[in-house]
Amino acid sequence: MSKTDILLESGTNEFEIVEFSLGNSHFGINVAKVHQIIQHADVALIPNAEPALEGVFDLRGEQVVPLINLATYLHLPQSNNPDADNIIITEFNNTYTAFHVESVARIHRISWSSVESPDAVTHSHKGVVIGIIRLESKIILLLDFEKILMELSPRSGLEELKSERSLEAKRSNKKLFIAEDSEFLRTKLIDVLHQAGYVNTTEFTNGEEAWNYISNPDNVTPSLIITDIEMPKMDGHHLITKIRTESSVP
Repeated sequence: MSKTDILLESGTNEFEIVEFSLGNSHFGINVAKVHQIIQHADVALIPNAEPALEGVFDLRGEQVVPLINLATYLHLPQSNNPDADNIIITEFNNTYTAFHVESVARIHRISWSSVESPDAVTHSHKGVVIGIIRLESKIILLLDFEKILMELSPRSGLEELKSERSLEAKRSNKKLFIAEDSEFLRTKLIDVLHQAGYVNTTEFTNGEEAWNYISNPDNVTPSLIITDIEMPKMDGHHLITKIRTESSVP
């Protein structure tokens, strides 16, 4: 078992990030989402593609992978030396996606409790910043890579669900809690649940916020909790661990 698997399964509220840069800006991505990092790919251009989509390339015969120019997507200056740049190949939702970045620095182990939630200041990056880390006299921004992918490739997102009318009444009585730091994904998920008849939902932006509500005996107990793994303050694994081990929570 890898160190990343141990961190995820133990509920330590810690995770590891790969730090990378675009110009003078520092960003991070969870190690668990990184398939590999390469420095070159033979890219085939796609006519009439989104400006941020550089093209596609073949990953050792495994899959055709789209390459997204992250600087273009974030409206940041392009690299002065693109031949020395790096490509981060990610894997989530059973799909490989590559992101063109400049330099890749190192791996950091971080506690989710030290990750600050973004505010209006970070909206300049199109609302894709999901966390802020102050580390070694610099600021590292955690990006919402799922949102980036879903914006550039809508088919990779959540599909609409249709429910039978006979089930809507039963489902409407179920209380669902959703803990998800990405506003984009949270809204998408709630829309899908409402379409399926689950209209009684309460949303939280991080695990700590959800825990504070759930641990209050005066508040209602949900029928189901849907939680993201990666969230500022408290991650999903740590949240579920606390719920399971805290005797005051029914």
